[in-house]
This record gives sequence, structure tokens and C-alpha cells, in this order.
Amino acid sequence: MKYISRYSDTDQPDEQGRWARDVVYKGVSIAWINRISVDNKIAYSVTLHFPTGQGSNPNASKVCYSYESSQEFVKEMWDYFLNQIK
Repeated sequence: MKYISRYSDTDQPDEQGRWARDVVYKGVSIAWINRISVDNKIAYSVTLHFPTGQGSNPNASKVCYSYESSQEFVKEMWDYFLNQIK
């Protein structure tokens, strides 16, 4: 699993306020993490690009309040997905 910088290579947004990481596994994008502001706090919006079987929307999303927790969410859900298709 690789986290590829989009727009900004630092932990700060680019000049246009954009910051994202494309999460790639074996050359396939499996998730997208955006840095956003929620109630004047930095947060990370995670969108998964693989089915999770949770509710009517097969692709889960979540807002995390640290980059590390957003990475943990992606890893946890990806591991769950891989175990389900074995």
C-alpha cells in the first residue's frame, strides 16, 4: 500500500488549498484521502474505492481527525476486504 501525494507534497495544502493522498495497492487506486476543515479543525475525509458491503452504499467513507487514523481506517477496511474475497 502506497500513499501518493496529490497537489502538495507537504502536510500543508497547495496555493489553491488542495491536499490529497491517493492510496494505491499493486498499481490500483483503493482509496482517496482529502484534508478538509471541520469546525475550524483539520480533518481527513476518506473515500474507499472498493466494496465493503456496508449499507446501501458499497463504498465506505469516513472523516478522521488525524492523518494516521485515516491511514489506519484504510488499512483496516482493506484487510477486511481481502479476507472476505479469499
